[in-house]
Amino acid sequence: MGLLSSLQAQLAETLINQAILKDSVPADDPRMVQADRRIQVIRAQIAAEQKTLGIGAGGSGAAGPSAFADLVGEYERLTVDLQFAEQTYTAAMSAYDGAAAESRRQTRYLAAHIQPTLAEAAEQPSHR
Repeated sequence: MGLLSSLQAQLAETLINQAILKDSVPADDPRMVQADRRIQVIRAQIAAEQKTLGIGAGGSGAAGPSAFADLVGEYERLTVDLQFAEQTYTAAMSAYDGAAAESRRQTRYLAAHIQPTLAEAAEQPSHR
């Protein structure tokens, strides 16, 4: 798109220069011929770039002139999806780290401080 914009700016500048030359020199002047040829080349290059991008009258395919706009829209949609996925991943990693820290904290309370022993006499069930 940057190249296409640059070519359109060059075309505008060349058309202005050609209009200035038309007022001051005859039609068969070499500068006029060169300006005409430059305009033709720039227009051909613009058409080629538009075809490459899928826009303009030379656009091919089912989408036609809106192919580039569709492509940009799809790119923006994918970019938003990527950002959402990154935020979701970051939140999930944060939740995982929090859960792991909480798990480590709670295991401290489950540590055995006194080794378990077998009962010397049964207290239940009572045989009365």
